[in-house]
Amino acid sequence: MDKSRTYLGLDGGATKMMVQSIQVSDRCDFAYYDKYNYEICYEEIPGWDKNFQPEEILLQRELAQEKNYKISDSEKQQGNIIIETVRFCYQKALENLQVISGIGLCFPGLKTEKKDGTVLLVNGPRIPNFVIQLKKKKIPVDHIYNDSDCCVIGEIQGESGALRNIQNGIYIGGGTGIADGVVINGNIANFDKHDNLKRSWELTLPSGESIESCLSPKSLIDEYNTIAPNNQIKSLEALINLAETKHPIADKLINRSVEAMRILISNRVKYIHDKTGQFCQKIVIGQRLAVALSSGGEKNIFMNKIHSAMKEDTPIFLSTDRRTATLGAAWKAACS
Repeated sequence: MDKSRTYLGLDGGATKMMVQSIQVSDRCDFAYYDKYNYEICYEEIPGWDKNFQPEEILLQRELAQEKNYKISDSEKQQGNIIIETVRFCYQKALENLQVISGIGLCFPGLKTEKKDGTVLLVNGPRIPNFVIQLKKKKIPVDHIYNDSDCCVIGEIQGESGALRNIQNGIYIGGGTGIADGVVINGNIANFDKHDNLKRSWELTLPSGESIESCLSPKSLIDEYNTIAPNNQIKSLEALINLAETKHPIADKLINRSVEAMRILISNRVKYIHDKTGQFCQKIVIGQRLAVALSSGGEKNIFMNKIHSAMKEDTPIFLSTDRRTATLGAAWKAACS
C-alpha cells in the first residue's frame, strides 16, 4: 500500500472555518480524511464585527483592476480576525497532530495574480496580503486556493470522491454562495481562462437575478426571513418543509431555485458538449445544498422538482460531506 503523509486542509467561509487532517498518498493518486476535525465561527474570536458590510461589488471589481484596493480600517480589522482564526486553528491542530507535512488553505473570492491574497469578495473582507500576514505568524501557507476548485479537487482526488474517474462532469456546491466547478476531459476548467464560462454569480435568470442569489441556501433563507419576518427559519430544510405544505412564499422561492438550477446545469452541459463533443457524465451537488436536498431520502419537493425540470438524462449525485474542500486544499498543497 502507498505511504501517505498528514496534511492540514482549511476551508474558510464567510462566517466560519473548517479544519480537517488529510492523508495524502506519496504518489498523489488519492487522499482520504484523517482523524482530526475542527470547526470555528469567526465571531468566537474577539473583535469580529457580525454587522460588517463589504464594499459594493462593482467598486471592488474596479479597485481590483486598478490594483489599488483601498482597504478601510474596519475591513482591515475584519481581515485580521480571519488571519487570527487561521493562526488559532493551525496551533490547535499542531498540538493535536504533532506532525503536519503542510497546509492547504482555500477561501472564496477572486485572488491576486500570485494567488497570495483576496481582492474581491461578496460576503467578507478583502485580504490582498493574506499570505504575507500568515508568514509573519510563521504559518506555512504559500497560496490561497479557490474554494470552488478545492471542492472539485476533493471530489476527484478523494478516495471515495463523487467525480473520481469522471472525464466530463459538473459540480454545484451550495452554502453561503455557490461553488462552481466543471470537469472537461478529466481536467478542472479554469473560469478565468475559458471563454464564455461564467460563474453562477455572473449568470442570471430572465428577471435579472443571479443564479447564485436564487440557489444558495443562505440567500434563500435570508430572502424568506425578509419577506416573512414573523416566521423566521434557520435552514434550507425548513424552507423545503414549508414548500411541502404549499406555503406560498416558500413554494415561490423553491420554484425559482429549480429554474436557477435548470439554467445553470443547461449552461454547463452545453459548454461541455461544445468543447468536447461529449455529454456530461455526472452532476454532483455538494455542501449544505446537498444536505438539504437529501432530506426525506431525496424524495422532498425541491429534489423532485429538480428531476422534473431536467431535460438531460445525466445522473445527479448528492455529496453531503461538507469536508470536501479541505481535502482538495490539502491535496493541492501536497501535490501541485
